[in-house]
Parts: sequence; C-alpha cells; structure tokens
Amino acid sequence: MARSRAVTDWPRLNEKLWERSGGACERCGKFLAPGAGERHHRRLRSGGGRDELANLLLLCSRCHTTNSPTSVHSNVAEAKKYGHIVTRYADPSPVPVLHAKHGWIVLDNAGGFTPSMFEVADEEAA
Repeated sequence: MARSRAVTDWPRLNEKLWERSGGACERCGKFLAPGAGERHHRRLRSGGGRDELANLLLLCSRCHTTNSPTSVHSNVAEAKKYGHIVTRYADPSPVPVLHAKHGWIVLDNAGGFTPSMFEVADEEAA
C-alpha cells in the first residue's frame, strides 16, 4: 500500500510567514509587495525538508532564485553559516538562523521565534 502524503496548507503557512517576516525578506530585509516573496526550505526539499514553519523562510527573489549570484543557493557555505540552509541530516527547528530584522533566532512551527544567544557552530555549517 502506498504511503499517503499530507497536504500542505499553503495559505496558512504563507500568512504565518508574512506575519513573522513583517513583509520583508528574512535574509536581506528588503520590503516585499503584499503577497510577494518566495518560500525557501532551510533543509532543502531534495534532502527531505518538510513544509513546516521552522524549515521555511520568506525571501525576496534576489536572495532565493538559483541563478542569482547573491542567492542562498549560489552561496551554500555562507547560507549554512547563517542557518539559511541546514544539512539534510539536521532538524532545522533547533538550528539558529540569522534573520535580517531580528538577528539570531530559533524558528518554531507555530510561526514564531525565540532569540538565540548562539550562532551556527562551524561544524554544523560544514
């Protein structure tokens, strides 16, 4: 019997991402037009990343688009250093992320965050 896959409630997740981000790219801080922005999976979908708020960031197209030289996908080592990408073996929930507006934070699956006193350790970024 085939496994059923949970259906993602994208409207709810998009609303929570917009609220958490304050309408700005969570990486560079650029303000976005209402409804704009791209969802970025910190633990990439190709690595088993889920559609959960602790695993998602709202990014502008410059910070997200693969062919942009400044994007998280074009600068993977830097993105891992700042928690914008986590390894396929890591649970993104406890991994701090450098947020443009809030500094170092830990994201939760309710759409909130808590301040973090810790940056991503060098061995986690590798």
